[in-house]
Amino acid sequence: MKHFIFVTTLLVGLCLGSATHIVAQLSWGGKPKEVTFNKGLRNSVEPLAVFVPYNKEDLLATSQWQNGLYQVGRAIDVKTDFFDHAQSATASDGTQCYQLELTARDAVAISVTFSQFLLPQGAKFFIFTPTEQLGAFMHETNPSGKVLATAPLEGNRITLRYEAPKNVAKATIVIDHIGYLFRNHNTPNNPSARNTGKEGASTNCEVNANCSEGNKLEKQKDALVQIYLKAGKSYAYCTGTVVNNTAEDFTPYILTAAHCRGDKVLASEEDFKEWVFSFHYLKPNCQNNYRMGTPTLSLTGAELVSFLPINGKSDGMLLKLLAPIPPFYGVYYAGWNRQEQPAEGDYRGLHHPQGDVMKVSTTSKLPDITTYKDKNSVGAKDAFLNVTYEKTQNGYGVTEGGSSGSPLFNNEGLVIGTLSGGNSSCTLTLPLG
Repeated sequence: MKHFIFVTTLLVGLCLGSATHIVAQLSWGGKPKEVTFNKGLRNSVEPLAVFVPYNKEDLLATSQWQNGLYQVGRAIDVKTDFFDHAQSATASDGTQCYQLELTARDAVAISVTFSQFLLPQGAKFFIFTPTEQLGAFMHETNPSGKVLATAPLEGNRITLRYEAPKNVAKATIVIDHIGYLFRNHNTPNNPSARNTGKEGASTNCEVNANCSEGNKLEKQKDALVQIYLKAGKSYAYCTGTVVNNTAEDFTPYILTAAHCRGDKVLASEEDFKEWVFSFHYLKPNCQNNYRMGTPTLSLTGAELVSFLPINGKSDGMLLKLLAPIPPFYGVYYAGWNRQEQPAEGDYRGLHHPQGDVMKVSTTSKLPDITTYKDKNSVGAKDAFLNVTYEKTQNGYGVTEGGSSGSPLFNNEGLVIGTLSGGNSSCTLTLPLG
């Protein structure tokens, strides 16, 4: 039998608090209007080509996951006014439309961060490719008009579209930088599988969360979030959990791993405002070649509440979203247990390996209390759990880069820890660590 090991932090108590009233990256659907942008109407029809100061293969070679962040991209400055480059046209109903195509050489996917994003009432903004779409964003998406970051869309070319009724106040839309993704991308906004084998880049032995192994975690699946994060100039994936607090007041707390804040460069207060949290990113069935049930729902922006680094402590991080989670998102606030001695029973982890759709990992073995150690860090004594996952009916639920920060649930469906690191793969045959 193959043994796969990862190490989790013990959960500490959550502080009390109340949600703020800022709305972040809410969108209202719909489609861009049918309109033709012709040569000579305004500026060139050529897309805005972002200069890429990297070689994608070099980035891939130097950013391998080794018990740290699963890096997928780099931030590249753009710093330009959307309207300085957009073409203009008028739809048949009189709607004023502005469109900008943006390209980045060899990009696997692109996200956009705006330093200013203020839409007047009645205006709409879309970002799309031939297969994916974000939006419509409206005034209520970002009423402060300040920073707005988006999830990535697949491909090296994206289209930005602004639409507004005639005679409305002018919008302010300033692009600060893009997220240039160089690694295999798993896009929660694409409602169809990318190939007949599996959706994304995670390994073939992974078990989809809606296989029978995940049946005991139906509610907990609605607590899981894929985190698309920025730390300095780097973009990465982690996994987090929406957790309840003792006041039970729906404060939007996200529990994840401290090392998800960054490696050599820690995410700053401004970086946290760009983090994108996507809910319900999973297959509707056990098979990989089914279409997604519905596109995921996302919120942007968080603030740091508590941080316990992995070196000398327990690798825990608690965030609070800058927006309350709307009730229609259907999110579950997971419970937790901070008892220091795990009890007998089955244990399951839910996670987004390599940013992929939600997977489940299972064991019936009692976790061991241990001290985490790798070549860079030594955790606090006996502050971690050592878990050996087992082969199950539908695969071998290992963990990978991007799984960091994911929850381990006990037999009662309560969170008892978050993933820090370890050795875990489809081919590893001996326990390590």
